[in-house]
Amino acid sequence: MSPSRTRRILVCVALSVAGGILAGPAARADGFYEGKSQGWFFYDDGRATAPVDAVEVAPASRVAVAPVPAAPAPASAPSSPEPFSVQWLSQKMQILKLNAMNHPTEGNLLAYMWAQRMMLDMSQNFADVGSKVAAEDPYLNEEVRFPTAAAARSNALWHVDRAREEILTDLSAHAGLWFFFDSRCGFCQDELPTVKALTDKYHFPVRYISEDGAPLQGMRPEAMVVDRNHGTFRSFELKLTPAVVLVVPPSTVMIVAHGAMAQDELQRKIVEAAIDAQLVPQDLMDAAQLEKRGIISPADLDRMKKVAAAANTDDPAELVKLMREAVGRRMPGVVQGTGGHQ
Repeated sequence: MSPSRTRRILVCVALSVAGGILAGPAARADGFYEGKSQGWFFYDDGRATAPVDAVEVAPASRVAVAPVPAAPAPASAPSSPEPFSVQWLSQKMQILKLNAMNHPTEGNLLAYMWAQRMMLDMSQNFADVGSKVAAEDPYLNEEVRFPTAAAARSNALWHVDRAREEILTDLSAHAGLWFFFDSRCGFCQDELPTVKALTDKYHFPVRYISEDGAPLQGMRPEAMVVDRNHGTFRSFELKLTPAVVLVVPPSTVMIVAHGAMAQDELQRKIVEAAIDAQLVPQDLMDAAQLEKRGIISPADLDRMKKVAAAANTDDPAELVKLMREAVGRRMPGVVQGTGGHQ
């Protein structure tokens, strides 16, 4: 048999076998088209599958959908400041200044300097009206609160010194001073003459208390007492020597001074301690604190906060009334009117 014939026979056999496979019961001519929806990965093991009862599916109920709220309208851009207002000039000056510094031409410098001139003129107008308002309102007038003119100020300070002198004289009749020292302390030695001068002038009884058991130079040993184990020093919470303590029987104790100081400073501190302890009549207290007249205290501010909680502080007139009443309580003798008087 020739080779060509043999090849033709093999081809026919192969085609017959292929045709038999395609025509077999597992793969009918129309099986591919019928099962193509099962996909490439479908596998049928040939076992029968129990029929599944048809289940009637109810149509899905209609679900109400809430309407989507409309997007908020975009916020309107803030309005620009009014030309030649303080806000407008402040912004404009910053721009003009940077421009003039980056590009220092005559035109750029001229623009900036003219804007600056406008701001200075507005500041001057503000100051002029402010001076007029302060001159007409005694509670805002610093000349009324405490004189600034040389002659008037000198006279006012004389009244202050006189009131302090009277307070010290009255206080010495029912209070005393305790002077704590250490014989090795040079500042204690320097402060001793000051304490003696003060007691000689106002006749304060003084107790000299030694922390090391020895007297200062020029002090008689019998004129002092020794603070054993620093008990009194610690009980008063003193920090160093020399120290001066104001003692008012039966139980009032006030630290007046730590360290050495001049006599007038020591006198001032004694007066302030007596005022803080409310040991001074109101008239002398006001006279001795004349320089502080009209100054709002922390207690005044606390009172103002409580009043402001129920007031309309957005109303300028009501706000001024609240502040004027607070200052008025600190300025006795001044009557609010057209010009006020002392």
